Amino acid sequence: MLTRLYLGPILVLGLAVAVFCVFAYIMPPRLSASVYFAQFAEGSEKVALVALSLGTGAGFIWALFQTYGLWRWYRGFDSSCTRCGGMVGLKLGRFGQYYRCYACSGSSKY
Repeated sequence: MLTRLYLGPILVLGLAVAVFCVFAYIMPPRLSASVYFAQFAEGSEKVALVALSLGTGAGFIWALFQTYGLWRWYRGFDSSCTRCGGMVGLKLGRFGQYYRCYACSGSSKY
């Protein structure tokens, strides 16, 4: 259940680190070797830092939001699955809103 709960924030953090590595380590040497794009080499390092800080901030805020939902479910303030009692998330599907369990992947329409 925790893996499914925190998969989104972990992917956002991983993507931020990947973008940082590309813009900070891979692109500047290649851009500075070109006559036309040498001025963009310094700018790519600034873009890397901005992308890393925005991605890290978004990932941590999303993880805090998910942790707050987990805390509400643990205390009994939020809905739980009818099959296993796990934490559920509200989804929007083809036939309207439904709840999807993070533990057993069961879905139900309350």
